[in-house]
Amino acid sequence: MIDFKDVLRDVVESVPGTLAGIIIGKDGIILEHVTTAQSGIDVELMGAEYVATMMEVHKLASIFHFNDLKDITIVLDMITLIVHVISEEYYFILITSREADVGQGRYRVRVGSLKLREIF
Repeated sequence: MIDFKDVLRDVVESVPGTLAGIIIGKDGIILEHVTTAQSGIDVELMGAEYVATMMEVHKLASIFHFNDLKDITIVLDMITLIVHVISEEYYFILITSREADVGQGRYRVRVGSLKLREIF
């Protein structure tokens, strides 16, 4: 049986420079999260705020008939957020430092999301 925490831990540990991994519902409620010692991130606040952003992007995609949103990568000065849709109700968010390999992070999140879809 696949466990949320095991999938998160595997992704977080496989991408050097990762600060946190989050499985969150579109309602902003976190199902599970894993943080690294150096993260210092308020996972609940950040997760809820970026879920709201994802909902807005979903609306835009729908308005312009671009079909379903799969993922978004948000690059900020200090961190990068990789947000991938697991299902209609849940997202996988990976938060990395700016030194992390974003391509590897996106790949690992996508593979982790496929594993999590077996549960949802």
